[in-house]
Amino acid sequence: MQNKKIIILVGSNGEVANILIENTDLKKYSLIKTSSKIDSKDTHYCDLKSKDSIDNFLNEIKHMKIFLLTLNASITPKHYKNIRNLDFNLLKNMFLINCASLIYFIEKINELKIDINKILIISSLSAYFPSEKHLAYNATKSAQLSIFNSLRQKYSNKKINIFLLSSKNKKLDNKKLSLEYKKLLNK
Repeated sequence: MQNKKIIILVGSNGEVANILIENTDLKKYSLIKTSSKIDSKDTHYCDLKSKDSIDNFLNEIKHMKIFLLTLNASITPKHYKNIRNLDFNLLKNMFLINCASLIYFIEKINELKIDINKILIISSLSAYFPSEKHLAYNATKSAQLSIFNSLRQKYSNKKINIFLLSSKNKKLDNKKLSLEYKKLLNK
């Protein structure tokens, strides 16, 4: 692990994480994956709905030199396609995972002085193109874009990037996503 650059992938069970893992040659990196599922194979537990869980994970990695932290966790429309915007717990969890945990995670990294070369926030073009069908999701993606802009200003000495993903026919463009990820790894 010491000879290879370390990449941390927060939210490794999702579609985007699988695309990144399957379509990017990560052999020269040491990949640390997190999941909110306790018994998830080959992953570290980190539930973004829990401050203690985030703190525990960050304490595990605080002495590592991290090349790239990819923040990919998100509650997406797929999770609630049959639920209306009146489900208050879903709305609360969506903002907690998509926004509050993102701020807390990065602020805590700074407080603990964790050595991270690059940070990547995975988001969506829904930040710009709202939909009445997915009101809460679009609002969290707009908030993520605002958080990103604020963090870049606050931590101008850090390399913070954002991917605003789009889909064609409800499917992500795997080649484009992995190409952009490879570019970021090689910068």
